[in-house]
Amino acid sequence: SSYSEASDRVTLGKHTLVTGVNLITESFRKVTTDIVPLNNYDYVTVGVFAQNDWKVTDKFTIEAGLRYDHHNINGSFVFPRIALFYKASEKLSLRLASGAGYKAPNILALSDPTPYLFNNGASVKSEYSTGVNADINYNTVWWDEVGVSLNQAFYYGDIKNSLRVITDTLNNTAYLQTQNYKVNTIGTDSYLQMEYKRFELYLGYNHTEALQKYP
Repeated sequence: SSYSEASDRVTLGKHTLVTGVNLITESFRKVTTDIVPLNNYDYVTVGVFAQNDWKVTDKFTIEAGLRYDHHNINGSFVFPRIALFYKASEKLSLRLASGAGYKAPNILALSDPTPYLFNNGASVKSEYSTGVNADINYNTVWWDEVGVSLNQAFYYGDIKNSLRVITDTLNNTAYLQTQNYKVNTIGTDSYLQMEYKRFELYLGYNHTEALQKYP
């Protein structure tokens, strides 16, 4: 597998523009004596992207982006992204973001290698997800010596065309199948970092609820 990217960054007044292209490749080859049902494959993904960071004021920034990917097996995908950033003070900042993404079918990404895997990624749909997340960052110094950083995040996600590895015990194969339900996730993530001279303390907590919703 390989990943290559070329990008350019230009600043025009209050706007910072980033454009670029990328290439992702993945290949699988089995030896001639291997009898596993998993076929040889070549995946090639070509993408182009653009992003505009607009510094509306010294405290408020809008980030907007758009990406286009073409997968040689599973087709084309377009997904936007937008984020709002507000720096309330030197210590406190807030961020709200939303975007979309996809995951092309690849059984090796969802299952450990076994003699029964069968790669049927061309016959199933790619997963497509949308989400919203928000986070609050607070940084301060206690007693002029103890650095404190606190981050509290909230997120919501929606996944369509969920993929699942199905094991067929009669035919000794395992393959991908698109499920007829959506997956919704909602959760919070809390993170605390403290520094004092050579000592550092990290505390974190994550709570996520994932629900399957049938039509």
